[in-house]
Amino acid sequence: MSAGSFEKTNWGWQLRQLQQRIGEWWEWQTNRAVDRIPDISWPDWLESELLWTVLKIALWLGIALTFCWLAVQGMRLVIPYLYLLQKRRTVFGDNPPKSLARELAISEWLKQSEKYQKEGNYAGACRCIYMAMLQGLNDREIIRNDLSRTDGEYLQIIQKMQQSPPYETLFNIHQQICFSNLEASLTWLEQCQQAYREIERS
Repeated sequence: MSAGSFEKTNWGWQLRQLQQRIGEWWEWQTNRAVDRIPDISWPDWLESELLWTVLKIALWLGIALTFCWLAVQGMRLVIPYLYLLQKRRTVFGDNPPKSLARELAISEWLKQSEKYQKEGNYAGACRCIYMAMLQGLNDREIIRNDLSRTDGEYLQIIQKMQQSPPYETLFNIHQQICFSNLEASLTWLEQCQQAYREIERS
């Protein structure tokens, strides 16, 4: 290449030129599109301070109502458990067995039932017989004793057994003690004891 000659074009310069042309074309297109948008004149009432105040109040009211609704839904979930806890305290009095969660021997449940019967706490006595029945099912590996399992789940399994009536008696009385306003009576306790004797004979 002589001293007077120079390079007229190269690939890098052409690429930069293409990028610049595309950028200019895009800017021209967007400016044309913006120019076509008609001017919108908002009504004066939309710009008033009163409107924005009303909207803020409505927003906070909506948030407060949503919070209240969520609180009510939460209470609907919690209240049955609180009611059961209160019922359990009523059934066992101030001296419940050391831990309902840990497994007690059947004989311990039956001794506790006799103690409650002497004290006149028929609900506690019935519940102890019920727990002895559950422990017996667990010990014989018929149904594993699981605190998260409901009476309904136990009952569905029991109903498949041939000797289900005495079990059903205990489940029904337990349901009435826990979920009704009826006071447990000596008659209920006698029914529980009879049902438990039938279970022991089977």
